Amino acid sequence: MYPPIIGKETFAKVQDRLFHNRYFQRPEVEREPYILTGKLFCGHCGTHMVSDGGRSKTGTAHYYYVCKSIRKNKCDKKREIKNDLELYVAEQTRNFFTSKAFIEKVVDDIIVYYESKVDDSELKRVEVKITNTKKEIKDFTAAYVKAVAEGNQLLIDSCNERSKELAALLSDLENEYAKLSLEKVLMVTKKDLLDYIGEVASGDINDIEYQKYLIDHYVNAIFCYDDRTAIIFNVGDKNGKETVTKDDINEKVSSTESSVNDTSGGGTGI
Repeated sequence: MYPPIIGKETFAKVQDRLFHNRYFQRPEVEREPYILTGKLFCGHCGTHMVSDGGRSKTGTAHYYYVCKSIRKNKCDKKREIKNDLELYVAEQTRNFFTSKAFIEKVVDDIIVYYESKVDDSELKRVEVKITNTKKEIKDFTAAYVKAVAEGNQLLIDSCNERSKELAALLSDLENEYAKLSLEKVLMVTKKDLLDYIGEVASGDINDIEYQKYLIDHYVNAIFCYDDRTAIIFNVGDKNGKETVTKDDINEKVSSTESSVNDTSGGGTGI
């Protein structure tokens, strides 16, 4: 038997800490929903900001977003308190999409867009293309039959290839026609849009699921600085897929800096 290196009391404390770390440290951070993940970027270096957290000596859990580059000592961005930042982004998102300026401009633009999509001339245009495509398919079918009768392999192969292309084109055109016809039946009205905005505005801003809904549907990206937060919303005709860089944000922030009164974290919707 060898004498113990550490006393029983110290050993018990270590085991207790190991148990605590195993069940309450990283797994707890992972269980906590970080609803800005994937959309939150560091305003200093442009890197994604990721989840972080832990417990104080009193056992209180703390959750943060930190720049990924901090862990490699490549950025000096301060960490952000998770719940505060998520609430702020959700509030700014709801305020933007329910503001009078947004409603007056965007609602009318959406109505104009839908009217243009379901205009009879658009349906007729697609219908003409379908008719022409069917005629071309019929012509190539006749040419194929003739080529087979004559044993013209080159023409047979050509007809086969073109027939496949025309069949795919016809399928796309028929799907487009069906979509336009459905949109005409389900025409969105201004009242529909205003009712929807009213429904979005009525949510409980402190509800994490409501915050997640706002961010998932309406936020493209967030660039977080130590003294401000720039939020890019999904507005426009590109379905939120346009890439926005840190340089784009810096240029926009610089051009609007004179209008920012609160330097403790003002949001810029772009």
